[in-house]
Amino acid sequence: MILIRLVEFGFRLLAGTGGSYFAVLTTATFMLRQRVLESASTWPRFAVIIPAHNEEHTIPNTLESLDELDYPPECYGVFVIADNCSDATAEVARGYGCTVLERAAPERRAKGYALSWAFERIPEEYDAVVVVDADTKVDPGLLDTFARAYEPSAALQALNLQAVGSSASSVASFLASALQNYLKPLGRESLGFSAGLGGNGMCIPRNLLDDVPWRRFGLAEDVEYHADLVLAGRKVLFVPEARVFATAPSSLSGLRSQRLRWERGRVEALKRFAGPLLVRSIRKRDAASLETLIAIAAPPLNLTTSASLGCLIFGSMRRSAISLAIGTLGVVAVAYAGIRTLWMVRAPAKVYAYSLILPLFIAWRTYISVRSLLQGVSKGWVRTERSRGELD
Repeated sequence: MILIRLVEFGFRLLAGTGGSYFAVLTTATFMLRQRVLESASTWPRFAVIIPAHNEEHTIPNTLESLDELDYPPECYGVFVIADNCSDATAEVARGYGCTVLERAAPERRAKGYALSWAFERIPEEYDAVVVVDADTKVDPGLLDTFARAYEPSAALQALNLQAVGSSASSVASFLASALQNYLKPLGRESLGFSAGLGGNGMCIPRNLLDDVPWRRFGLAEDVEYHADLVLAGRKVLFVPEARVFATAPSSLSGLRSQRLRWERGRVEALKRFAGPLLVRSIRKRDAASLETLIAIAAPPLNLTTSASLGCLIFGSMRRSAISLAIGTLGVVAVAYAGIRTLWMVRAPAKVYAYSLILPLFIAWRTYISVRSLLQGVSKGWVRTERSRGELD
């Protein structure tokens, strides 16, 4: 009986906190004043950095999309970081005329290490670095939009969506990425807080890197560096007009590997930054630090949904009005967030057509989240496998 009560309490806690968090963020998106991006008075020089580990098959699409950028060619350079590669990534990248920096450090295989190494080697003539993953296509207006939103004292984050493919898993990944990378940063910024970094499509001014050096090498290096920025009193601005499109793995094994790393990285970031963020929020009365801590600790959408359904089941079985109320709140909040997000990103019709498989996807994501809490994962840079068909 005690065990049942503990499980029910856990469901209430997850559903209540997660449901409240998503409800607040979703409501906040209605309050944001749309930022007007005027024409750039100057053209900042951008160093586009592509960290790549054995990406000979995926990186051509990325480099081809960068060739179509609508930005003065003399104002940006493309740098591919061939990090501990055992394939032809470096040779393929050189064929596209970009600068290739090869790094060999098997004991330090992680994206965070590759970025830190690269930032020290980019020529000082560049005003900012723009990080793009090697499995990503960029919108032609990416750098032009960054130039119009550019502030030397703030980082910028583009909208990073998973490209919608022909598989049901890619459609589900699109919705998950839209919630994580559009609704959340937009809601956070609407409330006056830092929007957060998403790793792919982030722009960091060089002077900001000088003031807050990149020293984050975990599985969620972007989340950790954002915490560093907040602790330093800095901010990230969300620029949804700037867009990058990542390729979602079509296989369940690829998705499992990717999600497991992300979930575990979030847990590691929470362990590392919970104390410093909480201390700063109290000593400095800094709401931004407290909000950043809440954003890291808040249950993801899949756990919120599963816990809400668990509350409804317990509430019906035990005739608990509290569990029924919290479960209903969680389910309504998730639906509210999902519908609002799909409307804001103008989701394609196939996303709605595949909506029936979302419960299965959420159940699978919940399994991954729980598993990440119970076991560790490799700290090295493990490339997510993708089929050839996903690269076209």
